[in-house]
Amino acid sequence: MEQISINSGSVCSIGYDISSQILEVHLRDNRVLRFYEIPIEIFRELFTGYFNEDYFYTKIYDNYFHCFVY
Repeated sequence: MEQISINSGSVCSIGYDISSQILEVHLRDNRVLRFYEIPIEIFRELFTGYFNEDYFYTKIYDNYFHCFVY
């Protein structure tokens, strides 16, 4: 999955696979979060030219199943 570099507090890059609806979030502490069943609309709202960390934590982290993969 292609990663997009992010200049944000705890996040260094994000990637999204449209066919599986998986969002991967690479954190600055080298952990990777994988979120499942993320609709493309949610990804677009998250990343509309810049990364919105508040949106990520309130709309995605708290509401979609996720796990650490690394």
